[in-house]
Amino acid sequence: MPEPILYRPPAPTPCKPLRGLRLFRVFWARNVLNLIPEEFFNSPIERVYFTRRPCYLVNAPDLVNEVLVEKRLSFPKSDVMVDTLKPVIGESTIIASGPKWEEQREMIAPVFSHVGVRSAFKHIQDACNEFLAYLDKAAEFGKSISLRDEMSRLTADIIFRTIFSHPIDSVRARKVFTQAMQYQAITTTWARKMILRGTGEGPNRPMPKEAEILRDEIRLLLTDLVDEHTADRFGQHDDMCQRLLDARHPQTGLPFSKEQLVDHIATFFLAGHETTSAVLNWAFFILSQRPDYSERIRRETDSITNGEVLEYKHLSKLRFTRNIFRETTRLYPPIAFLSRMAVEETTIGGHKIPRGALIIISPWIVHRHRSYWHHPDHFDPDRFERDDDPMTGAYMPFGIGPRVCAGASFSTVEATSVLAGVTRHYNFKAEKPEEVFPETGIALRSQSEIRCKLIKRSHMTH
Repeated sequence: MPEPILYRPPAPTPCKPLRGLRLFRVFWARNVLNLIPEEFFNSPIERVYFTRRPCYLVNAPDLVNEVLVEKRLSFPKSDVMVDTLKPVIGESTIIASGPKWEEQREMIAPVFSHVGVRSAFKHIQDACNEFLAYLDKAAEFGKSISLRDEMSRLTADIIFRTIFSHPIDSVRARKVFTQAMQYQAITTTWARKMILRGTGEGPNRPMPKEAEILRDEIRLLLTDLVDEHTADRFGQHDDMCQRLLDARHPQTGLPFSKEQLVDHIATFFLAGHETTSAVLNWAFFILSQRPDYSERIRRETDSITNGEVLEYKHLSKLRFTRNIFRETTRLYPPIAFLSRMAVEETTIGGHKIPRGALIIISPWIVHRHRSYWHHPDHFDPDRFERDDDPMTGAYMPFGIGPRVCAGASFSTVEATSVLAGVTRHYNFKAEKPEEVFPETGIALRSQSEIRCKLIKRSHMTH
């Protein structure tokens, strides 16, 4: 059987070094992906010279491991990242450190345990079924859809059902997502400026007033939603909110305070919605360009389920479908750049790192590094079965080590279910594929809206 012709999804061609370094300052607020010099995709560590404070880009998996695992106490989340997220998510696990992080991680472990994820599956399925009914109406009237808007709507519904056990049916519930996206858009721009211009000494410049107003509104809305959910139905739900209410401190046995409860729910909203939405956006665009992959997903799903309804027990067997998700997160990791800060003078791979230096780890670069992947810019979901890439430790869409994303398994179950469920019934055909191009923002998105025509499979019913 001949090897399939590999598809190269949209991505910038690495630029020549001087052009990249000259333009970084000018274009910092625009698309950073266009300005990454070629040598960054070939070297283990690079000093970046366009920032006021010392900054290092760490690419090699063993050096990333040094920063995120072996010397993690020397490299906490950067001040810029903490200042951006803390106003909305408080001291939750994303930014807490030391004993406080360990205690909270232990308390939220049941939320994302196998049992927790399994119980969330019914919410994913309910949201998917409603989404398919919506697509049926759109297809009936010959409407095209916006992948960005529809994936955002679907994942918002999934995360809301998973937290609160019911659909995202109120104006206030939808407002939380709208405001969260506005907040992240404003603070992402602010954070870039702080990375570029900040010194690491003393506090960063205050965030824009608009972001502070949004933060207050988001917290207030979430507090109201939690109050409503817990008012007279305590203990009646099997959802994230109930599991957080049931959580107890490992030493004191105390539950989360109301404020901590809102911190964690805000974290799930922010971290769990936009990232999975962005990955599904790219996955369905790629499937629109490679209908043969859609057909393989369908054959696999029909074979595993015998043509019946998809159940949780089937998911572990959907290897190709899951590999579509994995390869999409390799080429389009939702968070393209992670930042850490050196709290003391230390070394990485023999390089002296001064106190206060910024360490940037870019899954975008590591996942496309010439030393660690065969055909790094091409979409090849079967690579995870062959296991013949030079270094599999170079795959880190959810981070690595003790602080790996707590929601990684939930995100994988969610995306695999959506890919299998939707592809059984529909093919998407992108209307202007030549205009699709990635850019960094809250998550890795397309610069332009991806509009798709719906092609329903005539012999499928649901």
